[in-house]
Amino acid sequence: MTCGECNRPLYISHSSRGTLSYRCSSRSNGYECIGAAILADALEAWVTEEFLARVGTLEVFEHVEVLPDVVALAEVETAISAAAAKMADDDADEVQLSSRLKLLKARRTELKSRPAERVVKLVPTGRTFAETWKDSTDEQRNAILAANVDILSVRKGKRAGTAPVDTGRVTLVMKPMRLPEDAAPGVGRAYVEAA
Repeated sequence: MTCGECNRPLYISHSSRGTLSYRCSSRSNGYECIGAAILADALEAWVTEEFLARVGTLEVFEHVEVLPDVVALAEVETAISAAAAKMADDDADEVQLSSRLKLLKARRTELKSRPAERVVKLVPTGRTFAETWKDSTDEQRNAILAANVDILSVRKGKRAGTAPVDTGRVTLVMKPMRLPEDAAPGVGRAYVEAA
């Protein structure tokens, strides 16, 4: 979240009355700025409402990393070599070893068909943003916002009060939609889970 006047970060501030607000600290850090400030509760409620109005009905996709299975492939190759070597033994159970070799070769083929490099796929969760938001902690909600909101900035307004957020001074820009390659247009958005 940034100050819409100087583009520097807004920081949480505590008033003597216990009220939390987001404030630009540029002037206290030696920079020129007229200083934006906004009540934290009001802004957070507005951001939640606006975010869910825009994407609440869309399905959530998660990033899933697919890593190459080098170790498993090496283990299968070793097992194939061992089974092939046992076939030469005089007392080898050729039927059992042949069956084992067939299974090992199928596993090797499957492992070789996987990507050689790390690939990130978007996988549908079967849940909408609204459903996910409802069941998330504050930390998880912040991660959802961070993954999907490109710009959240606040410009200087009239003296702080208890009135709702003046939407004319708040800018909320979503990141571009990222979809799986095989998804139909408009199917959903992707976000990264909180660690």
